[in-house]
Amino acid sequence: MPALRETATRTEINDPPDRVLWIDAPPGWC
Repeated sequence: MPALRETATRTEINDPPDRVLWIDAPPGWC
């Protein structure tokens, strides 16, 4: 099932950047 593996890989790759953006975002950036 390549589709599932691709989705999992994309999720794993997208998770760190999202967390970094939230951490780098200023206090009132919600």
